[in-house]
Amino acid sequence: MSTIGGFGGFAPLPLLSDPAVAAATSAGSSGDTNISSATSRTQEARREKAKLHARKCREKKKNEFEYLQQEERLLREENQRLRALVRSRIPDRAQAIVSECCYSNERVKHLNPYIQQVIDLDDSAGG
Repeated sequence: MSTIGGFGGFAPLPLLSDPAVAAATSAGSSGDTNISSATSRTQEARREKAKLHARKCREKKKNEFEYLQQEERLLREENQRLRALVRSRIPDRAQAIVSECCYSNERVKHLNPYIQQVIDLDDSAGG
């Protein structure tokens, strides 16, 4: 096997023109298989990590959405209790107070399609 002289204590490198080195390189040595196998394992590990991350993100988003839905429900209930309290304690001024303090459906329709859906649901429920 032909080699280039060693340098600074390093072992000499084989020449690619050497027939033994060329044959091993072109035939796909077991080193290539090991590298390919390691690359496949690395890619598979990354895919699994990405799947796990995506699953966690979906679960977090679902939990946040459920929390917001519950929070909205509680705020709507509190709003209804407060409106009823105003109507029962100050019946002659109740309509003016509620109108002044609460938003008008017309004023918020443009904000977000989701808000519009909530308003439509509220209107259909008699809120």
